[in-house]
Amino acid sequence: MNYLRLLHGAAGTVALLTAILLTGCQSAPPRFQQVEGLPGAGTIVSTKDVLQPGELISIEFFSSASQPPIQPYEERIKEDGTISPPQLGQFGPVKAAGKLPGQLQKELQELYERLYRNITVVVTAGVRVYWVDGEVTKPGVQTYLGPTDVMKAVAAAGGFTPFANKRRVHVIRTDGTTERVNYNRIIEQPSENLPVYPGDKVWVPRRLFW
Repeated sequence: MNYLRLLHGAAGTVALLTAILLTGCQSAPPRFQQVEGLPGAGTIVSTKDVLQPGELISIEFFSSASQPPIQPYEERIKEDGTISPPQLGQFGPVKAAGKLPGQLQKELQELYERLYRNITVVVTAGVRVYWVDGEVTKPGVQTYLGPTDVMKAVAAAGGFTPFANKRRVHVIRTDGTTERVNYNRIIEQPSENLPVYPGDKVWVPRRLFW
């Protein structure tokens, strides 16, 4: 009888340890945020799904007429998160960042219906990528998976090479403007870290002196 009790206790211990190990091996859940204006206010969606500044937006127009009233239009979301679709100037800039493509499409549909009858608006987002080039281990294109900054971008590219000038890391925006950050200071002052948006390029120059 004592022998059977020992076997039963050992089996229970093994089962408990197995459950703990399996729980620890599960990957971390994706980051989420609340997006307003969806069915059921405060719907939770993955942050990688919402539109971001710098992202290329394509807008197409369809109607029952032989020719659509407006030609297809493309625009990158501005730093302030807005876009300026054609013929909507009277309504002011349209907020795009922080919304799902379908949510933005619904809003634009309602605005254009004030100007045209029987019009259909279709919004699509471009491929979400950014580039990390220069003195990093794996330079090239990186998939944009959600809110990103210089530290995350460099890590995604495999980190710095021994020749990297960490004090002069450049972030080239889609509008051609360039921002510079001292990577060494970011570690001590995280507030100086720069965001990286779809279409941006992070460039790490080579050190001139050792």
